[in-house]
Amino acid sequence: MKQILLSLLLFYSLTSSAQEYSLDKIADRTLLDSLVVRAMGQSNEIKNLLILREQKQEKLKIQRKSWMESFSVGLQFFNFDNTNADLGPQLGILSNVSGGLSLSIYSIFTRKNRVAIAEKDILVTENAIRDSEISVRKDIEDKYLAYLQVLEVLKYRQEALDRLEEQEILLKLKFTKGEATYQDVISVTSAINQTQEALIAAKIEKSRIYRDIKYMTEEMPSIRLEQDQLFEEEGDYEESDEDEW
Repeated sequence: MKQILLSLLLFYSLTSSAQEYSLDKIADRTLLDSLVVRAMGQSNEIKNLLILREQKQEKLKIQRKSWMESFSVGLQFFNFDNTNADLGPQLGILSNVSGGLSLSIYSIFTRKNRVAIAEKDILVTENAIRDSEISVRKDIEDKYLAYLQVLEVLKYRQEALDRLEEQEILLKLKFTKGEATYQDVISVTSAINQTQEALIAAKIEKSRIYRDIKYMTEEMPSIRLEQDQLFEEEGDYEESDEDEW
């Protein structure tokens, strides 16, 4: 009898561990995509990289317009005839105007290289942004899959607990009739205790994963988590097995 009970406990406790999850089997893919987008929007690393890219794009614009800086125009006003100095303003003309144009050959020949360097610098930042987005997506997908898995763990362990409690009631009745030994009752009681502990551990894991996802997808204020508030937002598993994202 003891061996049968332990086998029953093992079966229901570990069945969920053998479950295989893949993104293709997720029913609510829309929710997952929404979580990924929100997580990317809250990622400080991605935010900083986006700001850096914007700065580098402005730098590229400056480099592309740098050819204008290669030319400089100067004007010089002078008058050799002091006797006619007052006639110019009166007639609306200047006696003599001298113009000059200077050209920076070095700036012209290096402009193309400077633009190429700026474009390459932007590309490096864009690659870093994509890498960060992939990393965030992977983290969210892994946590979401782990969350779904722990829900299955809770389901099977709750079912195992229900069956063991039913078995305990039957064994106690048989024990009073002399049809079962005290050791049989102790064995099933021990199995119940182990399953309850496993159920509590699964609830804690569910809460931890849930909070991890919330922290990654929302702008959270600092929270002081009290021990008695551990399942406040989720409630007992029997009452609710769904969280609000």
